[in-house]
Amino acid sequence: MPTYNRAEYIMDAIKSVRQQTYPNWELLVIDDQSTDDTVKLITALKDERINLLKTTQRCGITKTRNEGLIKTQGEFVAFIDSDDLWAATKLEKQVAALQQYPGAGFCLTGGYNFRKLNEPVEFFYKQKDGILYGNFFISFF
Repeated sequence: MPTYNRAEYIMDAIKSVRQQTYPNWELLVIDDQSTDDTVKLITALKDERINLLKTTQRCGITKTRNEGLIKTQGEFVAFIDSDDLWAATKLEKQVAALQQYPGAGFCLTGGYNFRKLNEPVEFFYKQKDGILYGNFFISFF
């Protein structure tokens, strides 16, 4: 989870990870030199599955995310931004899909964009349910 000055949102994002029905996860929070209370809030958490890393200089989201990828130890990597929320079964469903289709190179889910709390504006993708497996990555480009 790359972050920069997200004290207003980050605890909700972390809560959504902590509420996952899939129990075997680790959260790397990579702080990109926040000047608000972001680091203080994360440091106060007493959860050994959450690890705070800090960049040595301001890097931007892409390099900050890449720092997390370098440090990860897990078999699977899931991305979440510090202003995102996950459904409680997200990881469980994605891990099951990746185990069902071991040849898959990645797994993605849709989601909603919001402008106001609890008022979804739009869904990311046309397909809301089910599994689509195959060579569809090229269609994104």
